[in-house]
Formats: sequence, structure tokens, C-alpha cells
Amino acid sequence: MTNGTALPKPEVKMTIRVYSVNGDGTVTEDRGVVNILAGQELPLGSAAVLPCRCYRCAVQGDRASDASSPKAPLLPDIAHMRADAAAFLAGCVPLPRYEDVQGFAVDCQRNLLKLIPEVEQLAGSFPDDDIPAKVAQAGVAEARRRLHEIEAVGLAGEVKRVQRLARSVLALCDHHDSLTG
Repeated sequence: MTNGTALPKPEVKMTIRVYSVNGDGTVTEDRGVVNILAGQELPLGSAAVLPCRCYRCAVQGDRASDASSPKAPLLPDIAHMRADAAAFLAGCVPLPRYEDVQGFAVDCQRNLLKLIPEVEQLAGSFPDDDIPAKVAQAGVAEARRRLHEIEAVGLAGEVKRVQRLARSVLALCDHHDSLTG
């Protein structure tokens, strides 16, 4: 196959060239061209597709599993969310491993994605001039902002970013408690 543009075939959705690669990334075998026809699934087994670890996909996976079960109350989770966030904040004196920080980041993001709509709904049920509800809405806005921060450069920067996420989890847990009495 030469470099260049091939004439498009209307029945072909995608053309890929398949190689075998060793652990170092060196091509060991050229397996040829595979044409994926319109309406045909990609020739990948489920084992070949790795799950995405971003918080959006993780939460979508949770929503898919929660869709079949009745909605469980959030209150028992509040104590666990608070404990996990506090444990991360307390355990950062010597810098933790990067993988541990990433694991806590996913947990914090998942917890925030559960807490934000819950606290928002609780705050919306109060009158417009209710001070605790306004403070909770400000906390939700700050949590959303922190949720969309990009990964920081270096381990120390990433620890600080995840600490901010953990503080937002703690704040929203407190707002949830204050709004539910």
C-alpha cells in the first residue's frame, strides 16, 4: 500500500491496516488490510477494548448498573465519602504514589458527580432567600469548577488538585447534612 488517498468505496465504512507488535512496540508481522463494511461491528473481542478510567465513563458505568436497581438513599454513602476524602487529605504528608493519587482522583470525581445533583436538588427545594441553600449552591459551583480542572503537572501539583477535589467532597457532604437537618 502506497501513501496516498485511495478511491472511496461506498460500502466500506473504515479501512485499517493490522500489525502484530511485540512488547517493545516493534512490528513483528504485517497482517494486511481489513475493510469494515457499513453496519458491521469492529473485529475486536470484548477483551481487546480496555475500559476508560475517566470520571465521566466511570460514572456512566455506575449509572448503567444503578438503572436496574431502585435508587438507594445517599445518606449511608455520605459517611464513607467524608471518611475517604479526610483520609486522603491526612495521608499526603509524604507524597503518595502517583497511581494512588489517580485512584483517589477517580473516587473524588465519582463522589462529586453523585453529590452535586443531590445537593443541588436539596438547595432548590428551599426558598430563594435561604442562606444555607445559597451557600450550598456556591459550593456546588466551586465543586463543578474543580471537577473540570485538567490534570496537573508533576506529582506535587496533582496531589494539590486532588486535595481540592477532596475538600469539595467534604464541603458538599457538610452542605448535604446542613440542608437535610
